[in-house]
Formats: sequence, C-alpha cells, structure tokens
Amino acid sequence: MRYRFVVAAVAAVTVAGCADDASVVATTVIFDGETFTIDAPADCVRQLDGRLAILAPRQGAPASTRDRVRVVLADTNRLVVESVGIRVGASRGFSDVADEMWATKADDAYTVSGRLAPEAGSTTSHQFQIDVTCQHVRQEYMDIKPATG
Repeated sequence: MRYRFVVAAVAAVTVAGCADDASVVATTVIFDGETFTIDAPADCVRQLDGRLAILAPRQGAPASTRDRVRVVLADTNRLVVESVGIRVGASRGFSDVADEMWATKADDAYTVSGRLAPEAGSTTSHQFQIDVTCQHVRQEYMDIKPATG
C-alpha cells in the first residue's frame, strides 16, 4: 500500500512539473491606448551577431493568430531597440529609429516602448508598449556546408 502511494505521489509531481513547463506566457501590446493580448508563446532567437530577435507568436503558430509582434534588440552594454514591427487588430506599425524606442529587462521579461512614425497620409505618430517574456532563448548557428571540389 505504501509503495502505491509513493508511486502515485511521484506521478502527480511529474505531471504537475510538466504542466508548469508548458504554460504559455502571453504577450501584451498596448497600441495607442488599446490593449491586445497574444496568447501564443514568443520565439526568442540569439542571432549570430549577438542581437536578440523576438517574434510573438512564435513561428508555426496557427494561422488564426493574426496579431504579431517582431522586436530586434541589441544588448551588448545596454538594451537598444533596433526595430519593432506591430500588427494587432486593425493597427499596424514599424520603426527602425532607435532614438524613438527604449527597452527594459527583468529576468526573462522585456518591456519595449516608444513611438512609431505616422503612416502614409497621416500626421499622428503611434505610442506603443510591448510586454513579452522569453521563456527559452535559442541560439542561431551558422550552417557550415562541406566544401565540394
């Protein structure tokens, strides 16, 4: 009887541990005061040049997930937002002007904020904030192919 109890307890802890690992941390986007939530995990890749590319939702997410965010950060001495692309609801925006954006990091959570230039035909810039968590950061590796000769 005691053996069955121990086996059941270990199985319950194992399943609970797996469930915690599979939990999805949502990405929150505030665009011109309107809040959007992306419930798929972010894909975070450390590129060969050291930059961090964040894509929410991750590659391979269902096509029904229309909301997307892409952020490229350089973090050698301090965080520098190199580019941001946002598509949430009917709102769209892109910027690669680092002086108009800033970022903070706490553990594996990033907050990226700033202004996006007005769209063509408009004079109003857009305010945004992105709260995203990188649960796992993949390292990009160079694909070296053998020489043929």
